[in-house]
Amino acid sequence: MGSAFRLPIWFGPSYEEMIEWCNERNLQTVCANVRSTLSHDEADWTLPSALIMGPESEGLSEDEIALAGNSVRIPMQGAAESLNVAVAAGVLLYEAARQRSHLDIK
Repeated sequence: MGSAFRLPIWFGPSYEEMIEWCNERNLQTVCANVRSTLSHDEADWTLPSALIMGPESEGLSEDEIALAGNSVRIPMQGAAESLNVAVAAGVLLYEAARQRSHLDIK
């Protein structure tokens, strides 16, 4: 079974409520942004983090990006501008797992 059946899902909060919830719990908020100057492997994923992904069609708005604490990009080769949101999330979560692999983080 997929993780959707094992993870709690929060329905209905506004973007601002979600950012506030993360800030109250000292979670760094990191959004995917094709224009970010920080590469995904330069971010510190060893910190407690909330990954924010926007819709595939247009991504996050400039206001949404500004509310997040950090933004990262996945460097691309060739003419492709971006990845499918599921693939991009997989790349970012893999990097987080790679950085955490030597730590005792649960």
